[in-house]
Amino acid sequence: MRQLEQDVNDVARVCVKFRPRTNESDYIRIYPGEKCRAPNGMQNRGRNNVSIGRGCEARGFILHELVHVLGFWHEHNRPDRDTYININLTNVRNRLKPDFSQVPSAKIDTLNTPYDLGSIMHYNPYTNAKDKTIPVITPKPGKAVGIQLGQRMALSTWDVVRIQRLYGCSENTSHITRTYLTDSVARCDFASGMCNLRHDTVYESRWMVMEGSSGTGPRAGNTNGADAFLVAKETDDYAIAGILTYLFNVGGLCVNFFLFQRGPSSYLKILVSGPYVATSVAQSYQGNNTNEWRHMSLYIDAPVGVAFEIAFEAHLSSGDVAIDDLNIYKGQCI
Repeated sequence: MRQLEQDVNDVARVCVKFRPRTNESDYIRIYPGEKCRAPNGMQNRGRNNVSIGRGCEARGFILHELVHVLGFWHEHNRPDRDTYININLTNVRNRLKPDFSQVPSAKIDTLNTPYDLGSIMHYNPYTNAKDKTIPVITPKPGKAVGIQLGQRMALSTWDVVRIQRLYGCSENTSHITRTYLTDSVARCDFASGMCNLRHDTVYESRWMVMEGSSGTGPRAGNTNGADAFLVAKETDDYAIAGILTYLFNVGGLCVNFFLFQRGPSSYLKILVSGPYVATSVAQSYQGNNTNEWRHMSLYIDAPVGVAFEIAFEAHLSSGDVAIDDLNIYKGQCI
């Protein structure tokens, strides 16, 4: 709530403010329900329920629900969405198909703003998919270059402008909280190769950048469902493929990425090492096998000035291991 206020309000005027209820007759109740769910604006007089269920506790998911509370629909519900995205309804269960309906302009006010593929209110490519290896939403050619659909890290510029216009705020987007961007020390969506990552030459197996189906891994990337990703292929004999970052010495870091680990026996391990740091396993994802992209965040604690590098080791047997949308930024994971 404080972050949304910080992003939207100008020092000269506070126009959006969340405060504890005292005796107001119309209010929201936030509770740990089964899902992430909130009404678009005030749907009923009295209490309006906002569910922050298991898996919804990260800051970006809560921001998403709070923007619903302020009166906004999902971005892909806009009447002009077909100019920007394709929707594969054959991969959506019948009861969930209404989530992808177009809302007529009489009910949804775009506030004279363009369609925003980077909005915190957009679904990701695989939301509500029956088969999580096949995207439901993909961008039209050239419409989402370098943009992650369904990001849940921060309000976009147009998210903020819309709130400001609806609530009569001063339009100022110079103070949007973007820790994951401003404090980023390494980012890669693998659209142009491996960025600054390098192969660990200790191992013969290699990670590779690819598009399309990997075979026994993802069929498309996580960024927008029509993009490249990094994959280590399964092998008949046990093998390891490693990639390394360069050395960091800026203190604690959040390692944020998406993992596709189909299994049954291949898995990812993250290690930390350095000139004065003993090699240690920061996280092993062994046994954490699902047939879909999953969001992972890992905090690595280190004092400022102590140099270390991060290794991503794919331990390969049956099943590919893939990663996408890697972002390493300073500080705790948000």
